[in-house]
Amino acid sequence: MNLDNKVKKWCDNLGKTHDYFVNAINNSTILRCCVIKNHYQELTDIQPIVNFIDNRIDTILLLTENLRLWDAEMQFRSALEVTAKLSRIVLASDRDTRDKRISEFWDDMYEINILKRAKKARSYMNLPFDIELKARCNALMLSDDEFSRLC
Repeated sequence: MNLDNKVKKWCDNLGKTHDYFVNAINNSTILRCCVIKNHYQELTDIQPIVNFIDNRIDTILLLTENLRLWDAEMQFRSALEVTAKLSRIVLASDRDTRDKRISEFWDDMYEINILKRAKKARSYMNLPFDIELKARCNALMLSDDEFSRLC
């Protein structure tokens, strides 16, 4: 296979990948819009989740149109994950289950992320970084009591 054929094949694959992303974005947007339309009243307290998804979709489209497909894929995974969580929240069988899932999303996941960040910051403090970077890591660390509470 000569270089011209390789370039043509690469361009064909790039076009197919681009079309795949655009199609996947459209399908996930249609699904999300159906969920929102059918459960609009219940969505007022989780509007930030919907906004997050919308922002990711905008980013995905921008990256896809600029052929930054690797970056778009990472954003797409994030949008799909949150769309699945949104569907799980909205489609809960009763109000108590829905409220529990909202709390899990906003509170529990937040604490898990804080703990992960603090663990990374603690491990980075042992590395030979400059003072400014160590100060940033220090700002992410938790007190021993807070760290123990979250573990």
